[in-house]
Amino acid sequence: RTDLRDMQRITARGHYQIREGLEIGASASVWNNSNNTSDIRFTERSRDTSADVVYAPQGGKWIAVSAEYSRGSFFSDLPFLVPSNYQTERSIYRDRGHNGALTVTINPVKRVQVRTGGRLFVSTGPLADMLQSRPTRFYNPEARVLLKISDSASFSGEWNWHEYVNRAFAREEFRTHLFSTGIEYRF
Repeated sequence: RTDLRDMQRITARGHYQIREGLEIGASASVWNNSNNTSDIRFTERSRDTSADVVYAPQGGKWIAVSAEYSRGSFFSDLPFLVPSNYQTERSIYRDRGHNGALTVTINPVKRVQVRTGGRLFVSTGPLADMLQSRPTRFYNPEARVLLKISDSASFSGEWNWHEYVNRAFAREEFRTHLFSTGIEYRF
């Protein structure tokens, strides 16, 4: 019923280096799939666009900044048979999402690296007609410190915050801190 039947997919990507250490990029994709046989009539569509910027002067020797944004939309319409009355109903799902990320990496001294930033995902859509099943938000800031003890050993410490909010299903929400440390040794 949902197999690839009449499918089209188009993707375009591009990157441009403005100058040494500064690069921008963009991409877009379109996906269509349908099965128009008389008993199925399945439709599925997806659209995605994104843009990113990377700034790393001197190859990121002292500082590097990366930022990206993407927007996507998805729609599906699948008829199904209700077991209790054998009537045909439609399962419609519609979603629009925004995703952003920012990362800053600093190398203040030779053996120390500090990285901070985070990601944010927000799903938006037409809540009034309830054709969106998961109106969500996910927020994930993070910070990491890497200390190179020698050429073969390093120590790292990291903090992450995870926050998931679901306006339709509040019982699924969560918020938590995650701390981790590690030692890496290369032979």
